[in-house]
Amino acid sequence: MRTLLQEALAGQERTILLAEEGRKAIEMFRRERPDVTILDLGMPDVSNLDVLKEIRAMDPSAR
Repeated sequence: MRTLLQEALAGQERTILLAEEGRKAIEMFRRERPDVTILDLGMPDVSNLDVLKEIRAMDPSAR
């Protein structure tokens, strides 16, 4: 699914960042502050809800 989304969004003058694990996604969000974040329902190390909570703690306007 990540690859499909990456291919669909590529070439539209966007930077696409992919993270296979929740902790990596949190760190990438902290560094990059993307305009859009898409989370997988099942990540191997941290649940998507926990990732979302951490992202919202950093940026309450994140959706």
